[in-house]
Amino acid sequence: MARKNLHEAKRWYQQAAYDLAAARWNFQGTFYNTTCFLAQQAAGKALKSVLYYLGARRQALLTHSVATIEVLKRSCRGGGQGAQPPAPSPTTPPPTPTAAFGCAKS
Repeated sequence: MARKNLHEAKRWYQQAAYDLAAARWNFQGTFYNTTCFLAQQAAGKALKSVLYYLGARRQALLTHSVATIEVLKRSCRGGGQGAQPPAPSPTTPPPTPTAAFGCAKS
């Protein structure tokens, strides 16, 4: 594995750990919508860290879609080659995160 990929894997992992710590801190303060956002960010960065560790190229990781990153991860392990992430549902948009968790003020 290239040294640069190991360096990038460590950088992304450190940021993922920081985002997860921030998510936990926000959870304790009952800021649930921010908790969800930061947890999603942490998950995406942790997956990118794994992909860099496995030798993925930077160009392949220029995405913010956790579903796409998961497909790339499977490809790096030799399975799911050519798989596509699931298409978004054409349903009504979900409520805001604050409303979804019952935190919206009337």
